[in-house]
Amino acid sequence: ERCEHEHRLECVGGEVRWVICRGLAVRDEAGQPVRFAGSVGDITERRRAQERLVYDALHDTLTGLPNRSLFMERLERALSVARRRDAARFAVIFLDLDRFKVVNDSLGHGVGDELLRSVASRLDACLRSSDLIARNGHEDALARFGGDEFAILVEEIHSAENAIRVARRLLDAL
Repeated sequence: ERCEHEHRLECVGGEVRWVICRGLAVRDEAGQPVRFAGSVGDITERRRAQERLVYDALHDTLTGLPNRSLFMERLERALSVARRRDAARFAVIFLDLDRFKVVNDSLGHGVGDELLRSVASRLDACLRSSDLIARNGHEDALARFGGDEFAILVEEIHSAENAIRVARRLLDAL
């Protein structure tokens, strides 16, 4: 009787637009469908707003890193894989900045925020250039866990030494 479908279109210049197509079967006196009437509407801005809401819900506004919720989703996925495959291993590295409160109290929250952004940037850059990532094709998940805490999920490791090597690299970057 009715249909509604959202899809995206790629324009000639490469721009992507989202549209919604709605339709209704038009029937004759006998109740037989004779044509389909409908409309097409541009919903690009609505879709972008929805995507932004989802992104904002799963990322830290200060650093742009995934937040605790997204990290926990990725950790659940890693646990699920490990349950299915005996050889699947991963590591979680938890990093807490000691005496961060002193920075905020003595230099102000603006400086504390800049320090957190700098730490996030260094950790992120360190993980992206990791030989571990290049070797196994998995993306290590760095997240701001809260306040001055960061968590790193290192997937597809083969031994504890792999995780230790990543942890040392993180410490060196800081």
